[in-house]
Amino acid sequence: MPGERNKKQVLGYLLEECSAIHRNLTTTVRDLTRDSGVTAAQWGILGVFAGPKGPFTVAEAARRINQSRQSVHGVADLLSEKGLIEYRSDPNHRRAKLVLITAQGRTLLRKLRTRQTRWTRQVAKDLKIKDINTALRSIRQIHQHLINRD
Repeated sequence: MPGERNKKQVLGYLLEECSAIHRNLTTTVRDLTRDSGVTAAQWGILGVFAGPKGPFTVAEAARRINQSRQSVHGVADLLSEKGLIEYRSDPNHRRAKLVLITAQGRTLLRKLRTRQTRWTRQVAKDLKIKDINTALRSIRQIHQHLINRD
């Protein structure tokens, strides 16, 4: 069917564009974190621990972002060494530790989020909210298909 082939082709173009956007975002985040003392991955994990539903353990953070506990723990240890987070005893668990963001970590997050906001405003300045919402709905729908593909 010509319509089906065209839909598949256009979806392929969209996915290629998403890959290009991902590559550009990776570069942008690296630029935003330059001279901050943290990498893009460390910024991401720091942001998870600073979330409104914390404090929580490394394992809980890993589940929230669909990463392995080991990889999140490795980044958390680096953040701890830098004084951006600290481990505290969890009264609900004998061995697991709660992770809390320090004042230094909050300050760094504010600095990075300010940079991110400036960048986002620049990118969004010529875009229409209607178009952004349409793209967001479509990408979320595609994401759900990918998650449920089994």
